Amino acid sequence: MLLGSAFCQNSAYYFNEFIHSIGLLEIKMGGRRFTYMNSTGDKHSKLDRFLVSLNAIEAWPNLNVTAMPRVHSNHCAILLSASQLDFGPTPFKLYNSWLKDPDFEGILRRGWGISSNPRHQLLLSPLSLVAGKLRKLKEHIKAWRKEVTEKARKEMEELTNRINDIDHLVEQGLINKELLISRQTAYQKIMEIESRRIEDLKQKSRTTWALEGDENSAFFHGMINKHQRSQRINGTKENGFWINDPVAIKELAFKHFAGRFTEPINRALNSSALNLRNYPPPHAMKHFEASGYIDKGCNSSFIILVPKVQDPITINDFRPISLIGCLYKIISKVLAERLKKVVHLVVSSAQTTFIKNRNILDGPLILNEFISWVKRNKKKAFTFKVDFEKAFDSLSWEFLDSVMLQMEFGVKWRSWIRGCLSSTRVSVIINGSATKEFDMERGLRQGDPLSPFLFIIAAEGLHAAMESAKEKGIFKGIQLPGHDPVISHLQYADDVIFMGTWLLENTKNLIRILRCFELSSGLKINMEKCKLYGLGVQNCELELVARTFNCTIDSFPFTYLGLPVGASMARVTHWKPIIERFQAKLSRWKASTLSFGGRLTLCKAVLSSLGTFYFSIYKAPVKDSEEVFLGWLHGIKKNGLDCLGKNIAAKERGGMGVGSLKVQNLALLGKWWCRFRNQPDSTWALELKAIHGPDGGISHPLATKRRSGCWGSIACLPLSLEKDHVPFLNYLQQVVNADGSSKWTWSLESSGVYTVSSMRSHIDNLVLPIVVIYGCGTHWSQVSSTNVCKLCHEAPESEEHIFVGCPISNPSPSSCRELLDCKNRLYGHHRPKELHEAIMLVFMWVIWRFRNSKAHALNSNSNSISKAVLAYEVQAYSHLWINAWNYGRGEGTS
Repeated sequence: MLLGSAFCQNSAYYFNEFIHSIGLLEIKMGGRRFTYMNSTGDKHSKLDRFLVSLNAIEAWPNLNVTAMPRVHSNHCAILLSASQLDFGPTPFKLYNSWLKDPDFEGILRRGWGISSNPRHQLLLSPLSLVAGKLRKLKEHIKAWRKEVTEKARKEMEELTNRINDIDHLVEQGLINKELLISRQTAYQKIMEIESRRIEDLKQKSRTTWALEGDENSAFFHGMINKHQRSQRINGTKENGFWINDPVAIKELAFKHFAGRFTEPINRALNSSALNLRNYPPPHAMKHFEASGYIDKGCNSSFIILVPKVQDPITINDFRPISLIGCLYKIISKVLAERLKKVVHLVVSSAQTTFIKNRNILDGPLILNEFISWVKRNKKKAFTFKVDFEKAFDSLSWEFLDSVMLQMEFGVKWRSWIRGCLSSTRVSVIINGSATKEFDMERGLRQGDPLSPFLFIIAAEGLHAAMESAKEKGIFKGIQLPGHDPVISHLQYADDVIFMGTWLLENTKNLIRILRCFELSSGLKINMEKCKLYGLGVQNCELELVARTFNCTIDSFPFTYLGLPVGASMARVTHWKPIIERFQAKLSRWKASTLSFGGRLTLCKAVLSSLGTFYFSIYKAPVKDSEEVFLGWLHGIKKNGLDCLGKNIAAKERGGMGVGSLKVQNLALLGKWWCRFRNQPDSTWALELKAIHGPDGGISHPLATKRRSGCWGSIACLPLSLEKDHVPFLNYLQQVVNADGSSKWTWSLESSGVYTVSSMRSHIDNLVLPIVVIYGCGTHWSQVSSTNVCKLCHEAPESEEHIFVGCPISNPSPSSCRELLDCKNRLYGHHRPKELHEAIMLVFMWVIWRFRNSKAHALNSNSNSISKAVLAYEVQAYSHLWINAWNYGRGEGTS
């Protein structure tokens, strides 16, 4: 929202909250990116949009918005339509529910047994024979499925009519046992048919976390519509014109990608592979192993287009992802598994992806510490973030083969790779329908198991060029304290960032190196999107270099590999992106279509995946994120926060098992300690030792935190855990092997390998009384109660009976005195009122936990409950909790 010419952040926040609260969704727009432009044409914005309810999308799933030409106004008219365009036939899809059909295995056997003309078989290679069998099997399954679907439709109709007829008889008073049994049988068969339909909906919605036994069909429909809306192509812009004709769109996509994967330099056809088609051995894999040749049609794939922006306008706004055929994928996976075992021997440590014991977070950690060190020492340096335009799509196969030759890959291996690449045929999926096929002459398919390894092998050519330039003094990197290491570049596949001493000639030489690499590899560098960052450098100097090379000047912090770099992550403002992602995943329409159990399951799924990336390197202010989770879970933010302990505690301890963001964050950070101890010669560990000392600064963590980027918070992890009485360092143990070498093991796991789950579970067990005490204020109206008290089995269950009237939970006078006398054993506590309240809360929670253990059979010993056991539990947990509370307030412990 705009007030005058100033943007009002609070107004925008409340307006977005209003949209979120009533469950409105935006329909993506085509035609143009902006709907408003001022009279001079130098300011434009997207001010006009359609917001619709979930019911509208369910009624018209094909809703789309088109921005019309601007004529007399500064605003464009926007058109909302629900037209259904036919893009042609769709590819075959196999659903998991079919595999559970008892007839499916027989259908597979009969379909696979169908053979073609024996004379024709002699002319085909084993791969072509298998491909032909798969095509015939597909047709056989499609015919069977059509028959099954029609049979299920008729059966559903008959069962529905039978139930209606029985209902009419019951209404007339003609009821008997046989009719009721018949109705129940018909109803069960309907539920079986419906369960298969819902399973198909779940697979279509791409939901992997769904709660077993919870239909959630409205949610699945919503997710299907959401995916279709986000990936549907309603039109595309070409030469300034908006095209929405299905045939024209498919033809445009075909020409675009056929041209993208075509080698721009004319070369003679390499016909050597044509002479390799000798009489085939009996097995397809043996044939490929011997010949390195894949027959035409055996390596076909589809390209699906995933939007890179919210409102894609042109084909370039989509990212092509390949769907690889199963026949070729077998070959590709076998080669990828072999290559994975040796690729670390030929790829440098500057590359941090797709290699064992290397992590995507290594790069951001190195970069953060580098920036912090340069600023602290007031050095002049620069970083240059390179943007390769469609890197995977434009890699030259000839360059890849040359790099593999220099790495001493054998002739057979190189022939296998050539066979995999040269046999590729691709068609593009547009709204479910495929275009014509075309051959690829360059590039790698994103989705092919081999592609990541082949790309980092090719990218090693850039690393070799940089190392050679450093040795010859052509490029000067940043020399850290001591003689090693010299930092010059970091690579993560096609994400490359360079660091060097600030000299004009140094920047020029870097651009020259990149130009040479571009010409040899085919990887085009988009200089307009490349970013230049200066450290201790005047803006005028940066502008001179930027104008010279036509790149963009940017400032800190910036995003690298999806993480903010050079930022103070103690500030909540830098965590807004992750909070917004939480909010997007936990939208209001999802809450309205899910049961409480479904919302709880979705919360756990989002918590375990979405925040992991940020939480694995930065210590987070988790309060705002927990507000999002618990507010969405309970529907009312205040109620969710009041039940914080009940939500994050484990199920077996009376909670809901959502988990604590703080505990997850600490457990993820703990992994760095084990990696630092066991990988002392890795690039990131060497940099930490060069900057912070031989031990990486972990022996004096507070000093490290003051002068560090993100490593300081990791170094202080044991101090943070000590506040919760978690002796983290005691669980890291050094083991000396027979050969004299040593390694560090994690004592909480029998394997000795650090796991986040073991750390989370251990922290939860130790700090549980702290978090659960506050969460025992359960509203009885929100809890499913049983008819009889689970503790005494003598009276109806109610809130008053469990906590006051039950003879098991109602303590005897001696037990009461024992509970209150524990005050004398709690050192340093001088607030009797707070002490009594704490004991009462512990008492209520222990009672509630025992009740749940019996109701849900969580504890095999739950049948033997006595007053003495309850009193002991209350004393123990009260002592532990109040000691921890005193410790947190600086009052000491007993």
